[in-house]
Amino acid sequence: MDPDHRLLLAENHPIPLQPKAFDVLMVLVQNSQQIVSKDDLMKAVWPETFVEESNLAHHIFVLRKALGDSKGENRYLVTIPGRGYRFAAKVTVVEHEQAVAEKQAVPGDQPSHDAKEKIRGFGSHRALILSAAAGLLVIGLFFAKEFPQIQRFVSNLGSRHSLPSETRIAVLPFVMVGNNETVRVLADGIVETITSKLSQVEEFKGKLMVVPASEVRTRHLTSVETARNIYGVNLAITGSAQQWANRIQFTLNLVDTSTLHQIASRTFEFDGTNPIALRDEVTSGALRMLELKLTPEESRQISEGETSTSAAYAEYLKGIGYLARYDVSGNVDHAIESLSAAVQLDPNYARAFSSLGRAQWLKARINNDAQEREVAIKSILESIRLAPGLAEGHVSLGEVYADTGRPAEAVQEERSALRISPDNAQAYRILGKAYARNGQYEQAETQYREAIRRQPSDWHGYLLLGLFYFDRGRIADARSAYLSALNLTPNNELLYRNLAVLDMSEGKFREASDRIAKTTQFEPVARTYLTLGMAYYYQRRYAESAAAFNSGIQLDANLYGLWGDLGEAYLHIPDSEQKAKDAFRKAITLAEKHLEAVRSDDSAHADLAEYWATLKRKDRAEDEINKIPPQSRNTFADRLVPTYELLGNRRQAVQIVQSLRPDDPLLIFVKNDPDLELLWRDPALRQQR
Repeated sequence: MDPDHRLLLAENHPIPLQPKAFDVLMVLVQNSQQIVSKDDLMKAVWPETFVEESNLAHHIFVLRKALGDSKGENRYLVTIPGRGYRFAAKVTVVEHEQAVAEKQAVPGDQPSHDAKEKIRGFGSHRALILSAAAGLLVIGLFFAKEFPQIQRFVSNLGSRHSLPSETRIAVLPFVMVGNNETVRVLADGIVETITSKLSQVEEFKGKLMVVPASEVRTRHLTSVETARNIYGVNLAITGSAQQWANRIQFTLNLVDTSTLHQIASRTFEFDGTNPIALRDEVTSGALRMLELKLTPEESRQISEGETSTSAAYAEYLKGIGYLARYDVSGNVDHAIESLSAAVQLDPNYARAFSSLGRAQWLKARINNDAQEREVAIKSILESIRLAPGLAEGHVSLGEVYADTGRPAEAVQEERSALRISPDNAQAYRILGKAYARNGQYEQAETQYREAIRRQPSDWHGYLLLGLFYFDRGRIADARSAYLSALNLTPNNELLYRNLAVLDMSEGKFREASDRIAKTTQFEPVARTYLTLGMAYYYQRRYAESAAAFNSGIQLDANLYGLWGDLGEAYLHIPDSEQKAKDAFRKAITLAEKHLEAVRSDDSAHADLAEYWATLKRKDRAEDEINKIPPQSRNTFADRLVPTYELLGNRRQAVQIVQSLRPDDPLLIFVKNDPDLELLWRDPALRQQR
């Protein structure tokens, strides 16, 4: 039996079970050889719900049939008249794979080859072996290697665990049982729904902090341990999804991240004729697991902007599911298609309009399409008109305005959001972004700090404040902000990486490499090796630099920056010129593929210009430079200065260097670039030396 995937298997084949029948079996198995009263069973399986005793009797009948007990047999389930039920099969706890192989066999029998192979895949995790005289049934906790995110814990349906007084929680992507894409999309939609609802509840409950779904997606979080290390969460919601015939079953698990123990579990089924029931059940189920009780007014607020039209919600669920994986080719268009269908089925569906606007805005950014951007704004405005009391629409619209050079309108929208939801930290962060882009740096700093005050346990607020300081050249303040974030999440690779960048911006390249090298021990990430390789490169430790870039490529071979920087390192290693050329060509291929997807990325154009210049393709390099707006080129000085130098355009290279502020972090990288030693001998740069 696999509690996390809600699976019962016999001879490696799944046995279909209704969710409540599975729960009944779990309680009986965990109390094997003991009598469990009918009252205790019903309280464990149907907590806080009144059910008739006949309901329990029906599930016992279903279980006997599933386990192969014919009438009059009591191999597994025994009825104790007037008292309850007892699981009669023997249960043995097995601690490692050899013990599983030994204890699985009934005297005189040997486990089949298939069974041995299945056991071998489970590693050393604990399993429960239950055997009956007339046959063998294996009921275990399966943590196969292909599902590393499934934690090592045993479900205990009837137990009570105390929850932390201050909750920091992440909702992780569900594990898929099977490869049904429709089920995956629905599962992603449910994850988005739970995160969104809990984020709204966060505004009512001061000691609840929810990791945004966008953060979980961007960092590809799948395991409880990683969520704990990066975000400092003390609870996580994991889940699984699987299809049985014409029904889809979803399971939610609440996990204590410090012990990896499961605290609570809920199972739901997707009924295509009534999908709204699933929305309401998963929301209430998540709240019950977290022991969160809402007032009638709070319940009304988190339901604002919803639909009562089943078909509209079904399309909405698919739409936000596609949008959750927007990086998959075609998913943004699929999301727009489904969300458009949702608002056609229910023209008053405010949340669908809001999500449709986000999808359209994402498409506009990818394609650099001004017309699509206006369509996105129109959809979000419609969501606000339909549900003026929903802060989500104002927050989204403000972010669009902030990103499109309309800071005054961005400020207005975020202020509207804060009138509805005064503790909305995201609104304060976008206010900070809007003020910064408008050159109002004092106001920007105030808003970033207010976001932290509203949500002091969220390390991400400190990170954004640190990035703001870094952009302003306030290195000491940025370091202080990053260290504050690190106190909340001591093993956060991203923070170590940003601290290493600060070290490099002060010319402390050795300190940077020593700092970032530590993080590869607890969280190997491709971009960590990218930063480590850069630190080695500026120390002229070219072989170590190339080794770091190659380690990163092993983790993510599609990150074009790793290939480009690898080429730079190879240029300084004897007899590696051909390797350098091959690395640059690979980087160019991947960067161009990236631009096919996003169409507009000035940073990618700056990288491509340097790659082409290194390969002595002046025409292609100049073409890439011309794609970058002139007013933005200084932003990429660390790449364009060496590019101009390679192209023989010393005057332009000098001009960019002279335009940099003395405290601009990019100046340190330009000064320490081993390929720019001749440039710095130019008399025109005497003042910058």
